[in-house]
Amino acid sequence: MVICLLSHPFSLFFRKKLSCSHAVYTLHTVTDFYVNGQSTVNVALLDLSKAFDMVNHMTLFSKLMRLRIPPMVLKLLMSWYICSMAYVKWGAFTSYCFQLLHGVRQGGVLSPVLFCIYVDCVIQRLRESKLGCWLGEVYVGCILYADDVILMSSIICELQKMVNVCIDEVTKLDMKINTKNARFYGLVLDIYGLVLLSL
Repeated sequence: MVICLLSHPFSLFFRKKLSCSHAVYTLHTVTDFYVNGQSTVNVALLDLSKAFDMVNHMTLFSKLMRLRIPPMVLKLLMSWYICSMAYVKWGAFTSYCFQLLHGVRQGGVLSPVLFCIYVDCVIQRLRESKLGCWLGEVYVGCILYADDVILMSSIICELQKMVNVCIDEVTKLDMKINTKNARFYGLVLDIYGLVLLSL
């Protein structure tokens, strides 16, 4: 059972009984709501570069402390990650062992939850900024699924501000947005139906 310690329901990835289809459904629902209200929805699709490999252990431990993780669990995780070592094997050659200062173990059962905790501040800051789409009192301007970020706003200038906030937050986390994979779209309703415009 995955226990989600996040404050935001739209950190959808790796949560029990949630999948990519839930992120797509949320995007579709928000788009329908705004477009049917005669508004445009502007969407930014961003990709966090080497996301799982860039998790700073000390920052992660600090976030876990703020969440009041039981001290024994925190000590276990700190011991586990601080003692993590690796080496590179290339053909018949092997490098010296070195300590891993960043990253959560890909394929590890706990890694998705730790990554979720690590990047939750991105959604928090976007919600606090009041930028992006809302359904009543529920903030739906940002959806995270693994290392993918979907930003949604009815105002194009606001979308740019959201991208700037996102860049600022991921930079604080020692992460980067893969600009080569970034995509920007506008969704509008015309007499022929929903139209996707590349921005």
